[in-house]
Amino acid sequence: MEEKSRVPALARCMAILSYLEKHKKCTISELVNALQLPRSSGYVLVDEMLKQGLINQDKNGNLQLWMRLIELGSCASRNIDLRDKIVPSLSSLLDSVDCLAVHYGIMEGDRGYYVIKLESPRAGMLLKSREGLPVSLVHAGLGKCLLAYQHPEVRERILPTLDYTPESPTSITTPEALRAELAKIRLQG
Repeated sequence: MEEKSRVPALARCMAILSYLEKHKKCTISELVNALQLPRSSGYVLVDEMLKQGLINQDKNGNLQLWMRLIELGSCASRNIDLRDKIVPSLSSLLDSVDCLAVHYGIMEGDRGYYVIKLESPRAGMLLKSREGLPVSLVHAGLGKCLLAYQHPEVRERILPTLDYTPESPTSITTPEALRAELAKIRLQG
């Protein structure tokens, strides 16, 4: 059961941002209905979020995440205290193996995130991963490593909530298959 927020407006704003993260675009009406927000406060929150540049409304009336979030996320990423400690080790790793990039990630709640990414100058291609973005706990190597080393009770709580939609012919498509992969990761260290 979720703890009741002491600041409901902020909790609703976060729900709006999370909904737009998942659904990419929607109308205000769709948003208010999907989140079961009181109509008047939903419209007031959306209006203020538009003014703050957190979301944008296109000519068709669809809402989407907007530039102020990129600015804030970029600032947060640059100011993470770990960067000074982690980058030298990641650089050394990148120099010692033949790979396109190395990543450092963290778990925050039930989600994994790319925190630091170093690309090889030999990469020659644009990689999908970006600092600050969520990492798939099912399909990405970093995500599976993060999940593999969670406390067993946390791991078991998260497994049924993940999206097992295949992304390639070798994608993991069931919690059982992911459990086996995570056990292999822990065994290999």
